[in-house]
Amino acid sequence: MVRGLGSLLGISFCCALLLGLTHQLTTARIERNQTAHFWRQVNQLTGIDAHAFRVEWQGDVWHLCNGLALVRGETRGYGGPIHLLAALQLETGQDGTDQIVVRGVSVTRHQETPGIADFISQPEHPWLQRLIELGSDRIGNVEAVTGATITSKAILRGLDDITHYPALVRSRCPQ
Repeated sequence: MVRGLGSLLGISFCCALLLGLTHQLTTARIERNQTAHFWRQVNQLTGIDAHAFRVEWQGDVWHLCNGLALVRGETRGYGGPIHLLAALQLETGQDGTDQIVVRGVSVTRHQETPGIADFISQPEHPWLQRLIELGSDRIGNVEAVTGATITSKAILRGLDDITHYPALVRSRCPQ
C-alpha cells in the first residue's frame, strides 16, 4: 500500500511539474496572441491602424480622437457572458441632439452553443452587418436570429447598453 501511494505521489508530482512548465512556456505566447487578436479586431472595426493611437481607456470607453470611440461591454447570453467591442461614432443631428451610430460590432468572447451561435464569431455575417450604421435609437428594432433568439437578443441588449454609456458623450478625446 505504501508503495502504491509513493507511485501515486510520484506521478502527481510529475504531472504538476509538467503543468507548471507548460504554463511557464506558453503564458507569454498566449498574451502576445491575445494582444494581436485585439489589434486585428480594432483594425477591422475602425478601418484604421489603431496602433497609431495611444490606448487610453476611460472605464470601458476609448476615444480614438478621430470621431470614433471603441466601447467594451458585456451582456448575458444563453451560455453565459458575451463580451462585445463596438466602434461607435457620436454625430450631432440636424436638431442639435447627439446620436450614437454603430460603425462596427465584434464579439470578443462568448460561451454560446457551438453550431447554433457560430454567427456571432463571424463579423461578416449578415445579421451582424445589419447592426452597422444603426443609430442607438434603432437597435431595438432589429429582429432576433431564429434558432438563436436568446443569443441575438442578448447582443442587441448589450449593444443598446453600451451606446448609452454616459462616458461616450461626457468625455471626448483626452487633451
